Amino acid sequence: MVEMRNALLKVFLLFALFQRSLASVGDPCDAGAADGVGLDITLCSTAGEYCNTTTYLCAAAPEGEYATGDGTKSAVQAGHFAADSNGDYTNLAAITETACPDGKYNSDGSGACDSAGAGYFASVGGTYQSTGATDKTICPDGKFSTNGVGACADVRDGYRGDDGTGNTYASSGAVAEVICPDGSYNANGDGDCLSAGAGYFASVGGTYQSTGATDKTICPNGTFSTNGVGACADVQDGYRGDDGTGNYAGTGASAEAAWANGSYNANGDNNCLDVQDGYRGDDGTGNYAGTGASAEAACAAGYYNTNGDQDCTQTTAGKFPALANNAATNTAAVKQRDCPIGTISSAGDTDCTPCGTGYSTVSSATSGSTPVTDCVCDVGHGRVDGTNASNCVACVSGTYKIPKDDAVCSECQAGWFMNPADNTQTTNSCKQCAAGTITIITAQTVCVDCVTGKYQPSSGTTECIDCPGNSDSLAGWTVCYTPTGQPTTQPTGQPSGRPSRQPTGQPSGRPSGQPSRQPTGQPSGQPSSEPTSLPTYTPDPYQTIFDKKRIRHGKLCPRSGKNNKLICSGHGTCEHNNQCNCYKGLNGVVDYTGPDCSLRSCPVGTAWIDNVINANNMHPITECSSKGLCDRKTGECNCFDGYDGLACQRHVCPENCNDRGTCYPERILANHAGRVYDIPWDSNKSLGCVCDLGFRGPSCNLQECPSGTDPIQGYGNEAGRDCSGRGICDYSTGLCSCFSGFYGDTCDKQHTFG
Repeated sequence: MVEMRNALLKVFLLFALFQRSLASVGDPCDAGAADGVGLDITLCSTAGEYCNTTTYLCAAAPEGEYATGDGTKSAVQAGHFAADSNGDYTNLAAITETACPDGKYNSDGSGACDSAGAGYFASVGGTYQSTGATDKTICPDGKFSTNGVGACADVRDGYRGDDGTGNTYASSGAVAEVICPDGSYNANGDGDCLSAGAGYFASVGGTYQSTGATDKTICPNGTFSTNGVGACADVQDGYRGDDGTGNYAGTGASAEAAWANGSYNANGDNNCLDVQDGYRGDDGTGNYAGTGASAEAACAAGYYNTNGDQDCTQTTAGKFPALANNAATNTAAVKQRDCPIGTISSAGDTDCTPCGTGYSTVSSATSGSTPVTDCVCDVGHGRVDGTNASNCVACVSGTYKIPKDDAVCSECQAGWFMNPADNTQTTNSCKQCAAGTITIITAQTVCVDCVTGKYQPSSGTTECIDCPGNSDSLAGWTVCYTPTGQPTTQPTGQPSGRPSRQPTGQPSGRPSGQPSRQPTGQPSGQPSSEPTSLPTYTPDPYQTIFDKKRIRHGKLCPRSGKNNKLICSGHGTCEHNNQCNCYKGLNGVVDYTGPDCSLRSCPVGTAWIDNVINANNMHPITECSSKGLCDRKTGECNCFDGYDGLACQRHVCPENCNDRGTCYPERILANHAGRVYDIPWDSNKSLGCVCDLGFRGPSCNLQECPSGTDPIQGYGNEAGRDCSGRGICDYSTGLCSCFSGFYGDTCDKQHTFG
């Protein structure tokens, strides 16, 4: 009955299509009586019909094609099927094309979409396609699909691909996954389940697994397995593990065998025959037995035995007991090995002792008892006093040591320095002091400027040269300059008063013209020294680019500039991990900083105070000497109040010495006092006033009073007392207020009473 009903349904559908085609036949799509004259395909406007340009009649779209109602027909694309108004497949009068759904495909657009089927996936060019697939591809090894819908799934660890019967492995086209049975395993789902085999058991993470095992594990000593199924069984007391051929198997035994006559075995865990390497024959009481041994005993700590046929031997100095795989051991050592470089041992030691931080050995197999006496200093470390009885200490900045020996750290010679920022005490990174600067002693980390009145034209020197004659210089100068003329006469007297500090009038005229701003020619060569000032700041467009949606091209270092072609703002190179390595200046310090090298770096100097680094150095080299803020646009330091210099590296003198003195660093102040203060970190940083003659005080704000010999032979000017010791000095005016009975400018005269 069902078959008859289906047959009648097909007849009805065919009749309906025939009737529809008859209705179309005769409807011309031209105005010239079906002769092609005045062809108008728009006359065929019914969806599913098109104008047949051969018969000039409207016709139903054939199989594999569709008509939308505009008088034309189109071929269905591969991966699609012809569809009616309900979206169902039709082989006649289709009005549209629809993509094949997931799990189906159509290679050329004709007919309905075919199912990919179990063990396959719908694809385009071998790649899974969820809709519109043009082909099917078989699931590869390690994957499966139950119905062809979706991509093939991964076979899980401990499973294998199956053909659907549950019994047969499928290397490709698997329709299911089946768990590995007892005694077999699969590490990653690829391939068939493998047999664990005799002497092994199926496992997960070293633990027995009855099904779904991902690995196999060898049976340990004292256990065995005949076929890999189930867990390893214990060897019975009085038996030994056997490899299946009658030979002893400590691990991986596939059987158990009864003791041989004259052998020993306490619990089935060991062979009944030869004493093992690293052991010795024992009489059962702990004593060595060359013959007639009833047991075997492991060599004690610090001893070894290469073949078990003799007594254990003590390790020699400079060596350690080891197993066959060269690993150190406390017992059952089968050989002795040389101590590695940097370690030592004495005879009978079980392992080698590291020399410790700052110590090493030149070669291996070094004997000794204590690192201080038997190890040499490592690279970058030296003995305190050059003898091996003293400790090895890390070389500090300004010193270095390259070889491994017991020498002291080498020092940078006078006239040279080592930049602490380099932080390399294992190489000679000493550099010459630039012209205009010196170091007078060794092991220095910074060069000091030649003081006012001295100069030095050469680099790498230890002393500054006095300016000759009436020439003069400022701190750090490489030349001296001579005034254009000498005063014509001596001063006629003291100044009548303090200067008003204000100019008396306006400038008499304007500049005569603008500078040309253009250089007169090309440079004649390379720069001879460090730049004397910072370069002119050019606004960087990086921020503008950063604010926009950023598109990186090539390397991932930041880009900027026109067309985004400027890498690292043009101030660096793109290095490992996509980080910018900013260029350095002639002094070895980076000129720019920031992730994209767009920010100007500021001058550096010895920090006034900072975090402790290296050998308790609280004064490392930092930007603005840690006493100012760096302006990243200009590369200039904005110093905190009380600090001055390009790198805020010095104090300002109080009140600028009130224009009555000269500001000098402590090093020069000490020199004026006949003392030496060159080495301390602040010798060129802390400044003070050397007042002009007639003034005193921290800021030279006190005007001295005249003084002479005490008229009554007490302590006067020679003892440093004002007003000859007979009056009080008014430091605001520099005038003496004499005690009663004394008078004169210096109170050096005494009244005579009649």
